[in-house]
Amino acid sequence: ILRLVQCSHPADIEDISCTPSRKNETESGTRMNKQPEQRRREILICARDLFETRGIARTSVQDITNATGVTRSLFYYYFSDKDALVEAVLDYYTDDFAAKFAAWDSQRVPGDIEGALRSCVRMIREQLFDADSFRHSLRLDSNARLWSMFVDRTVTKIADAVNRSTVSDYATQHTIQIDYVYETFVMLIYGLIQLIRSQPDISDDTLMKIIVQTLHMEDTVKL
Repeated sequence: ILRLVQCSHPADIEDISCTPSRKNETESGTRMNKQPEQRRREILICARDLFETRGIARTSVQDITNATGVTRSLFYYYFSDKDALVEAVLDYYTDDFAAKFAAWDSQRVPGDIEGALRSCVRMIREQLFDADSFRHSLRLDSNARLWSMFVDRTVTKIADAVNRSTVSDYATQHTIQIDYVYETFVMLIYGLIQLIRSQPDISDDTLMKIIVQTLHMEDTVKL
């Protein structure tokens, strides 16, 4: 997974491990001071790892401070509460999804619309409905607000990216049969996410047909 947690240099996060530090070193003045952004990233990475293995509800602030080796007061210096930290981790996942979409977009084979649709549907399933505990926790009714935030941020990023690149590439060879292109993609992506959530067994072929019909691409793609 790409490490893209609110950081201008995502590669920096690759070197951060979620290893407990000794409290006396953390609280004493003898340890080497770390830059605020580095410390904040460490907390984010450890929280993300704990959320993925334990889920949100079963991970406490104490668990996170123990894993990171920071005091609770230092934790609250960076995050007002656990909810603020969860929202920051959400940014990681939405940025990761955007990066995966950009990779998909760059690897599309010109003219192979069916192949592009199939791989896109597969990516949505993997990125939003992966089996790790964090994403499972998000889909629980008790975390409805967080799930809504996660979906809102994801849809906005993907619709923006589609409107900037994918649509313009398609338009060079085909006629776009819809008005309000951006708004249509926002509605479509929201609908696909909610449909997969409510009907996890729905086939990729069915989802592809829904996309083709919504975008009026029947003359271009034969499924």
